[in-house]
Amino acid sequence: METHSGPHQPVAQERPGGLILVIATLFLFLNARVAFWVTIGIPVSFMATLAVLYGIGGSINMISLFGMIMAVGIIVDDAIVVGEDTLTHLQMGEPGLQAAIGGAHRMLAPVMASSLTTIAAFLPLLLIGGIIGNILIDIPTVVICVIVASVIECFLILPGHLHHSLHKASDLQPSKLRKRLDAGFERFKQGPFRGAVETAIIYRWSTICAAIALLTLSAGLISSGQLKFTFSPPLKGNHDCEHSIQCRHRCQQSG
Repeated sequence: METHSGPHQPVAQERPGGLILVIATLFLFLNARVAFWVTIGIPVSFMATLAVLYGIGGSINMISLFGMIMAVGIIVDDAIVVGEDTLTHLQMGEPGLQAAIGGAHRMLAPVMASSLTTIAAFLPLLLIGGIIGNILIDIPTVVICVIVASVIECFLILPGHLHHSLHKASDLQPSKLRKRLDAGFERFKQGPFRGAVETAIIYRWSTICAAIALLTLSAGLISSGQLKFTFSPPLKGNHDCEHSIQCRHRCQQSG
């Protein structure tokens, strides 16, 4: 597998930061054991994707790295729903093995539906021809490979890890920090969030009209040209380089 240096360096430098934010968010909102095994699924899915790229003669470049960044959030979604369902049934009194197997069974249909719709959204990019198609082909390839690897991992590997990590509800002893975070989330959920949802339901037609108005405004910004579209915006490095060349050329003329 080839690696190309140059323009993809900023993307490669930003990817660890995004990954750290994703992991921190997982441990902030999820049980520590569930968050740990969900996190393990990220490198597993990436390694499977890199193996596929190697097999088809692909390379690690700016576009494929961008596809991996896009796929980070998709990876954890599947594992989160399986892990949270398992944890919920474990807290309801089910044994660890039964909760893990049941979680995989119950979440199979919704996770497969979500994964297939995402794959269907990226598949048309594989049909684009010409130069643009050659540039963009790495994005759907990477995203589809990551989704397939994530589905396999969360249904065939994750339940076994959850079974060995979550034996019974009595094993779950949250720390003081975890208790404070959960209490804060519960207050927010039962307070402002619940109030906002109830208001939206009571004034349902106003909510629908507001959503349609925002959609119309967005379409108007694009159709009127207020929101510009640029496929490849100029990079700061390229602009600085061109400015330096122009200054040097003027200096040579004046000299």
